[in-house]
Amino acid sequence: MLYWEYYLQFLVVYIVLFGNYIICDKLSSPGKVRVERALVYPNRTVVQYIMGAGMPVDLQDETVAVGHILKVSYLVPSNASAYTRPSIVTYRKRRSITRWNVYEIFSKAADFYGLGGKSCLLRTICEIADVPIDRSTGLLAELLHVFFTPTTTTEPILTHADNEYYAAHQIGKEISGRCKFFFPECKINVADLFSKYL
Repeated sequence: MLYWEYYLQFLVVYIVLFGNYIICDKLSSPGKVRVERALVYPNRTVVQYIMGAGMPVDLQDETVAVGHILKVSYLVPSNASAYTRPSIVTYRKRRSITRWNVYEIFSKAADFYGLGGKSCLLRTICEIADVPIDRSTGLLAELLHVFFTPTTTTEPILTHADNEYYAAHQIGKEISGRCKFFFPECKINVADLFSKYL
């Protein structure tokens, strides 16, 4: 066996034999004779995982070591009820913002900056539906296509006016190249702005 294997075995035996004594000794105060019992671990016990990687860099005059360290701390439960009763963090909650809210924010921002408001958003949805997308276009193009396609969500519409987004998408799918005639209030082609960078 190599030297480090002996060292590792010694370290494991040392932790097994003296680890409980060290934890109990740190938690007990001088006035108490006995440590309070815990079902799983003593209170405020932390498990830490530390990983690191280092690499020496030889320079002309000196040697430098470059490394990265990742440290994760986990507060372990001290009672079995932590397993049966989930905490607030693990509860699933309803999303506070929907796609329709984001569409409304986009249309108000476009109106504020003089870009045509809701009509430009509807024209963008129409033009995105008009252009087929394939796997060679890239991740950003696929994300934009999913975002500007209202049929990719299962969220119910908030108001009846949100059906306009579905209608714009349907126009883009069925009538090719005619989106600017259905939305004449929008003077710019937002989809072309995206396509310059994709």
